[in-house]
Amino acid sequence: MSTTDNNTFTLAQDEATQLALINRALAMLDFDCFDYIQRHPTPFTTPRYHHLGTIPDALIRLDDRHLIHDTIIPAVMQRQVGLVWELKDFYTIHPELAAREHRNFYGLFAPGTNLQGHTGAVLTLIRLNRPITQQELTDELARYQLMIYALQHLCQLILARRHRQQLAIHLTPRQTDILKWIADGKSNDDIAHILGISSHTVNYHTKQILDKTHTQNRHSAAMSAFIAGMIPS
Repeated sequence: MSTTDNNTFTLAQDEATQLALINRALAMLDFDCFDYIQRHPTPFTTPRYHHLGTIPDALIRLDDRHLIHDTIIPAVMQRQVGLVWELKDFYTIHPELAAREHRNFYGLFAPGTNLQGHTGAVLTLIRLNRPITQQELTDELARYQLMIYALQHLCQLILARRHRQQLAIHLTPRQTDILKWIADGKSNDDIAHILGISSHTVNYHTKQILDKTHTQNRHSAAMSAFIAGMIPS
């Protein structure tokens, strides 16, 4: 990828441009569409997933089953390395698929990991008309790795923005500063001393933060804001 292409990926901020860049990258690798699913960090006890993709429903839905999410991803979610597959590979796990006429397609599974190294996201690149070979992956390894990294980054940006919009959280600059210190484990008295304001002011803003983030405590507020990209990492 040229320096210009890399800068374009970095500078793209709006969703329409980011999706256009994703489609451009797919075409450069001779893929037709993609699916991205990312585990939401909270709540820990009942994980939720955010999804983004361009695969036509007619290709990936069988009755009420989503073939990518219900069949393929559970079989490979714990993997920490990529995997080349085709739909027929899953017939042994789900023989009912073989009994139904369904178009075969080819996929490249690229896991994304969290800070602990566990798989927390899955990018699936789909090709409709020809298999993905190990030889092409070997021959173009650096190009594939760079493109996959860029695609995962763009998908994360889009999902984070959608999450912020869904939450409709609007914090003032002061409240954002206070949240950063809360995320660092500082007490309200500590924050008041650091920012040179009264504890009463910090307590007031903290209550506003809890109300705006729809959370019940400081920890949950900081986590929610961080996930939404409102506290820069």
